[in-house]
Amino acid sequence: MSGTDSALSKLKRLAGLTSEEELPYVCLSCETGYDVQYHVCPNCGSYAVERRPE
Repeated sequence: MSGTDSALSKLKRLAGLTSEEELPYVCLSCETGYDVQYHVCPNCGSYAVERRPE
């Protein structure tokens, strides 16, 4: 996912088109959700992007 895709995903969440809970990965620092697991969070730079707890 590129920076543009990440921004588009964030806009969709803000517009209510998708929810954070639907995204399988989450940054443990800033709690931003993602479709893919990043090694470094694009939002805050944390290395703690993990699968969302069930």
